[in-house]
Amino acid sequence: MKNVFVVLFLLITTSAAYAQKIDDSFWTPLFRGVDFGKRTIEEPRIMQMYVLRIDMRAEGVRFYSTPKLPAEEQAKGSETNRQTTVDFLEKNKLQAAVNANFFSLPEGGTMATDGRSNLLGLGVSKGELVSPDEADFVPFCILKDKTPVIVTDRETLDLAQIDTAVAGGAVLMKEGVAPEDILKQEKPEPRTAVGISKDKRYVYFLLIDGRQEGVSEGATYGDLVKCFEELGAWDALNLDGGGSSTMVRADADGKAKILNSPVGRGRPMTLRYNGNSIGVWAQPL
Repeated sequence: MKNVFVVLFLLITTSAAYAQKIDDSFWTPLFRGVDFGKRTIEEPRIMQMYVLRIDMRAEGVRFYSTPKLPAEEQAKGSETNRQTTVDFLEKNKLQAAVNANFFSLPEGGTMATDGRSNLLGLGVSKGELVSPDEADFVPFCILKDKTPVIVTDRETLDLAQIDTAVAGGAVLMKEGVAPEDILKQEKPEPRTAVGISKDKRYVYFLLIDGRQEGVSEGATYGDLVKCFEELGAWDALNLDGGGSSTMVRADADGKAKILNSPVGRGRPMTLRYNGNSIGVWAQPL
């Protein structure tokens, strides 16, 4: 009987860690159609959670991802130029941004500097193909009619209809359900992920810091699923994480303000040069 009570206690306390149902009080408006929220999760480990909510119905909201290199550079076997998410936001005068695709480096490349890179999975920027689709990486797309989709059925992938696309790895939720194998993944890491509400009105960019003992120790896929359920997401996808995980917003002067605590170079508040980022243009409040 004692063991039964212990199990029940653990279940109750674990659930309580995620019991803060996301409501309107969670959100702070940053721009028209762009809200931000953050909170600390204390169990099953300490995690700092950050979320950008993008309202697809808001006037002026447009998405943008890292553009392709000029044709002569692509001919050498590279697709994008690496840059920090801070540089991506400031250079393109965006209002908010996060890192996106997994990527690879040419021989001798380093994530501590800018340079050439190849994206893993689909990349589309302003309707232009940056990187081709790959079977092992799942696209998150903004269609030209502003509909957000996570493409798990390749037969529905029509490049002609896509304005912006990035790609991730594991599908976290499909039609409100998490795949069983996702919930078995147990290693906590810094994570960046994207979710979509059932009515496709909202896009959620979710980030959880990691590798910071006692401050934020990272999330499993199961942790991400619980967070997305609270947010009201219907579909969700894991993007590149680890040292790449970065969330930024623009201040009143257009300079980037880092919202999380990235560990791009192995210590807090250091940035990685990523192969791809995705961001939004939005109007002032």
